[in-house]
Amino acid sequence: MLDKYSESLVEVETLTASDIETKVIEWLWKPLLPIGSACLVIGDGGSGKSFLTCALATAVSTGRPLPRMEETFLPPSDVLIQNTENPWNSVIKPRLEMLGADCTRIHSINDSTKRLTLTDERIEAAIRKHNVKLVILDPLQSMIDSNSSMNRSESIRPALMHLEKVAERTQFG
Repeated sequence: MLDKYSESLVEVETLTASDIETKVIEWLWKPLLPIGSACLVIGDGGSGKSFLTCALATAVSTGRPLPRMEETFLPPSDVLIQNTENPWNSVIKPRLEMLGADCTRIHSINDSTKRLTLTDERIEAAIRKHNVKLVILDPLQSMIDSNSSMNRSESIRPALMHLEKVAERTQFG
């Protein structure tokens, strides 16, 4: 006799944990920034998030170890920074120069004619073009398309999942 849940069997594909290949985590900044995964830096306005991301960009662009790391795992590598709150010529670039960044390794997508969103194909194209190892989207909220809302998880989740897939495919930190 079938119970009420078995009456109409639906075809379902499942995964079994024992069949999933275990992957060792590679770190850009252990234990804070795994390579190939999207991460968020969250804090109140004026708390230093953009300065921190410029310091991370400097370390990656020069191949220097990040704080609390004895050695770096990457040679000098390229970085993609999309910052919509601070002007590049008076804030971002002067910070990078002050911190000693290799500015030849730091890139930004020109979004002057078309606004960049989290699902924009230009992000992955820029990562691949420059073999980027760190992507900084600051602030994330400014890159949410007009049909989405940060206040509704079902609205923002697809964009964040897309970004996570780009990270997995391109192995940026």
